[in-house]
This record gives sequence, structure tokens and C-alpha cells, in this order.
Amino acid sequence: MTEGPANPEERQRNLVLSFLASIGRRDEAELYLEHFRRHRNHGFALIGVEGALLDDVHDSLRPSLRLLAALGLPAPIALGYDGGVDRPAARRAAERLRASGIGAQLVDGSLAVEKLSTAMYAVLKTGGFPVAACQPRDGLGGLADVWQAVASRKLVLIRHDGGIKTARATPSGKTRTERIDIINLETDLTALTSTGALSRSDSDLLGALRPLMRGMPNNPVASVTSPLNVMRELFTVAGAGTLLKLGTRVISATEYASIDLDRLRQLLLESFQRPVAQRFFDRTPMAIYVAGDYRGAAIVESGTVGAFLTKFAVRPVAQGEGVGRDLWTAVTGAHPKLYWRARTHNPIAAWYRKQCDGCQRAERYTVFWRGAASYELPNLIDDALQRPADFSATG
Repeated sequence: MTEGPANPEERQRNLVLSFLASIGRRDEAELYLEHFRRHRNHGFALIGVEGALLDDVHDSLRPSLRLLAALGLPAPIALGYDGGVDRPAARRAAERLRASGIGAQLVDGSLAVEKLSTAMYAVLKTGGFPVAACQPRDGLGGLADVWQAVASRKLVLIRHDGGIKTARATPSGKTRTERIDIINLETDLTALTSTGALSRSDSDLLGALRPLMRGMPNNPVASVTSPLNVMRELFTVAGAGTLLKLGTRVISATEYASIDLDRLRQLLLESFQRPVAQRFFDRTPMAIYVAGDYRGAAIVESGTVGAFLTKFAVRPVAQGEGVGRDLWTAVTGAHPKLYWRARTHNPIAAWYRKQCDGCQRAERYTVFWRGAASYELPNLIDDALQRPADFSATG
């Protein structure tokens, strides 16, 4: 007996996931879909559209909004985040979206935050896209009202130029622009603005976003991308714009008794898809680092040369929010001489190669190091390769 065809909703979902797999990885798409669906009744993300895109918002955003609708993920939309927009222009934009098959419904953006929140949630519950016009205010004041009303943790700003870019002079005297993947607004902004690496408009945007994000709950994240890259920004770890964040709090301890061992064990299980051996926690750590309420962790042990990084784990969704970068900065800042190993065919090995000073590939593991002198490498490599397996199965 053959299995009957999937229902239309499931077929549509699979088609969209297949499309997302073509721009990234299907497992990442499914991960983010599950994550976003847990928050869809509260607006999984707020989409902000710059004023310059209003006239063709129906053309530039229609593909992405249709895909979100097919996944059951309607999102609130804030029009004119970069200076506000009047109600007639907002009404025209909403009408164009509806005419293109998007269930957009205009909401009065001048309402007080509580009333605006009620109105936008009412539209979301019907499966529609609430559209609000940002009110003309200094900086991002109009966007602040809409974001506070929605209270989503994620903000996606869409503009024609896409992500934040730096301008650098090449040896030939030409100017080369490069997109910045991640900006920590607490630690990176001053250096970027003081060196003149950013355009004036980007500096102003980031300068206005920092206090706005500080005033939002739940350590929010924002991203800046182009209309064509909205789905890639939302459903892949690498993204296709610039991720903006306030940074992740990283705490450290020197013994397992000082942390929640059950949560650490679960984090390692989810990250490596197999349990660590019980004897693993019998070993004495040099330091344990926990990032963002157990969204990431690193365990460092004493080594023959400097410190040995025995575990580095970040939850998949947290990887896309730059938690790994904050965790890595904390570990390498405290341990300038550091070495570690990874299975030779582990996908993270490619990322480790970008972080190390050198590496040595063996049959089973690749050994990486930072800050070690050349004469220390033979002992360092031997120690890394001879360490016991960390997992209850083969390690």
C-alpha cells in the first residue's frame, strides 16, 4: 500500500524548505522555522523598511513575504524606519502589498504603544501582516514605538544598500568596500566610527540603534540586509547582511560545582549529538565559560603548553546571533596560549583554521594552536592527540 500524498499545507511547507535549502542548509532552515514558530503569535521578527523602498515595496518584498506566509510566519512591518512616513504613503504601500497577494493590513502607527500593540497582534492572529507607518521623529524614534509595541526580539532592517559596509584603500589606491558580518555595538562601534571606515549614514544608523536596542528587553538582535536577501538572513546561520548585537554576557568559573552541570551537559549533548562520558566531569578544569544563559560554553583544561580547549559548544540558533564570537573572545582573551583539537572532517574545522596561528592534521584529529612558539609545537601536538576521548561512544 503506497502512502498518500501529503496535504496541501505540508506540500507547500516542503516546497518552501526546499527553496531555503537551495540558499543554505535544510537543517538550518528547519531549525529556524521551529524557533520562529514558537514566537509567531508575538511577531517572531519586526521587518523595518526604509523610506526609499516604499514605492516598490510590493515588488521588492513580495517574494519573501509570500514565503513567510506559506510557512505560517506573518511578520509585522514598520514602514519608513529611517525618518518616518505619512499615512497616505503607508496606505498606498499596504494596498500595493494586498494587490500583489500579501495579506497586509494597515495599522495606525500614531497610536499609543499599548493600543498599537493590541492592533498589531490582532492582525497577526488572523495570519495577516500588520503594517504600521513610523512617525517622523528624531533618530529612530518612530521605529522605537513600533518595536516596543511588537516586543519581538529580532529586528530586520531592509534597505536598498543591504548590509553595513566598510571602505578600505587598496595598495593600488582604489577604494574597496566589504560587508561586515557582525558588529557588537558595545565594543566595535567606537573603532568603526573613529577610523572613518563607515559612511556617515551608516554611522548615524548604528549610533541611533544602540540606545534603542539597550532599551528593549531580552537582549535583542538586529540585522541590516537587502530585499533580495531577507530569507537568507532569517533562515541561515551565516546570514546575508550585517548582524547587530549588544554582546553576550560570559561568566567564568574554575570548578563544575559553581555552575549548573545539568544545563551544561544538555548543551554539550545538543551541540555534539552524543553524551559526554561521566568521567569527563571528573577531570579538573582550568576554567569554564558560559555564555548567554547556557546558549554557549567552553571548557579549558591545563595543558603541557599553555591551556587546552577541550570543549567549545554553541547552540545552533545562537551561532547565528554571534554568541560564538563573544565566547571565543572571552576564552582567547584569558588564554593567549591555547591549543585544541577537532575531528578532521568536523565542519567547524574550517572556522577553527581562521582562528588559529597554525594546525597539524592527523588521521583522526586536526590539532590547532594560538600563541605557541615553534619549539613548543611537538609536545603540544602529542599531548592533544593522546588525550582521552570525551564521549561515551568513540570520541
